[in-house]
Amino acid sequence: AGGGVVLQKLQVLTGDKMDELGERQLANIVHAMGKVDAVVQKGIDEALVAKLQRRATKTAGEFTPHSIANLVHSFAKMGRRLDGYLLKAMVGRAIATSGDFVPQNVSNLVWALSKLGARPDAALLEALSAQSAATAGDFKPQEVANFFWALARMGVTPEARLLEAIQKHATATAGAFRPQNIANFFWALAKMGIKPPASSALLEAMQRQATATAGAFDPQNVANFFTALEKMGVTPEAGLAAAMQKQAVARAGEFQPQNVANFFTALAKMGVKPEASLLAAMQRRAVATAGEVIPTHAAFFLS
Repeated sequence: AGGGVVLQKLQVLTGDKMDELGERQLANIVHAMGKVDAVVQKGIDEALVAKLQRRATKTAGEFTPHSIANLVHSFAKMGRRLDGYLLKAMVGRAIATSGDFVPQNVSNLVWALSKLGARPDAALLEALSAQSAATAGDFKPQEVANFFWALARMGVTPEARLLEAIQKHATATAGAFRPQNIANFFWALAKMGIKPPASSALLEAMQRQATATAGAFDPQNVANFFTALEKMGVTPEAGLAAAMQKQAVARAGEFQPQNVANFFTALAKMGVKPEASLLAAMQRRAVATAGEVIPTHAAFFLS
């Protein structure tokens, strides 16, 4: 209820002062709208959203990298597409100010564009890639993961300089990567068709970190990480395979049929034999979720 009252007041104030709003105010208003829960968001006046987008288009030349990323990211979180004029204006402004983008701006903007289903703009990607390669050492693990996840989702493979810089930085900061960061980063690399050498420092560092943090991996992280390793042609180190199987047993009750199928398919293709405790736990899980299982999910138990 509180969120609804706040939203109502925000919409009234915004409507009265629309022609006075500057770039920071516009970005902050849309950000505030995006933070209310989904039920309250349904009450957002679509005519007001359209006016906000028109005002943002008109003032696009004032937008800073932070405001560009904040505005587009907030619309994406709300599931609201940018109209063609605003998208073109924001892309153009982002290109013009790309030299001032910090990693968080890059990560949020590219993630938002991928969520909105926007077609990658070559000039924008070139500009942001150059800036990201130059500032790779400032990327936090989540920014690395989100940036590469978004690029992969849009079907974009990073140019060599950016890829080398990010992989080098990720290797150096692997100890700060959380399970979701690891899973998403490797999912992205695999989708891009990137296959690091088996002896690469990145693989060694990330496998060590994944082993150390295995107890924090959720079922989707487990399945996605091992699926990525398999697609990259990597056989996990013995310690990592054992740690992930132990975690899968501990959280077997949370595995969805697709997670189970993906994890076991990856293990089979990598030549890793499931431990007896894992097989027993997942068979029990399969029985419990039998109504949700489709033939392709069940195939691994029957092979």
